[in-house]
Amino acid sequence: MATRGPLADNRDLIAGIGGGGFAPLATFVFDLPLYATLPGAILVFIGLRLILAPKTFFEDLPTGKFAKARVDLARDVLVKADRALSELAQTAEVIRQEHVQEQLLHLHRIATDISIEVEKDPGRLNQVQRLLTYYLPAASRVATGYAALERKFSPNEERVIEAQVMIERLDQVFSEYADRLVMPEVENLDIDLQLLDDAIRDEGLERVRS
Repeated sequence: MATRGPLADNRDLIAGIGGGGFAPLATFVFDLPLYATLPGAILVFIGLRLILAPKTFFEDLPTGKFAKARVDLARDVLVKADRALSELAQTAEVIRQEHVQEQLLHLHRIATDISIEVEKDPGRLNQVQRLLTYYLPAASRVATGYAALERKFSPNEERVIEAQVMIERLDQVFSEYADRLVMPEVENLDIDLQLLDDAIRDEGLERVRS
């Protein structure tokens, strides 16, 4: 999945360190005048920024395999979902209630897997678009609100329980959306099993096991 990692997030800093370190290194190691190393330092800076640039969604998708409008829509959805996933992961890290933290991380894993499947095949977006555009951002907001409740000295217990129950319900929702993606494969399996069973019976190839 085309997500931004820590290197991509800090690429300006890393490129700056690399470019800034090149000039004195070339001066002292190769005995080059400082003014001669400046162009090289600039090239190192630019090169590192390009290398560390985050990969974009559908960068490796074969051209013409899907309609451009479909790919553009899926890309827009995945970019926003990626942002919500990042926020959800960051919030889950600070949750003190272990059970709730595990549930939030489970939501994150499910949504990540779904996003990966959509990136492989943008034609599957229709099956999970509402999850990525509504339920995922909503889950991130609920997680943020729950984290705020944990920071209170005297949180409203009723509100805490309501938030925990909602997170459990969201876990079920996320799981059901994930199952939608594999249903075509399951249905194909049922068909294949039936066809194979019929073929084996028709050809008399089945033997009774002793």
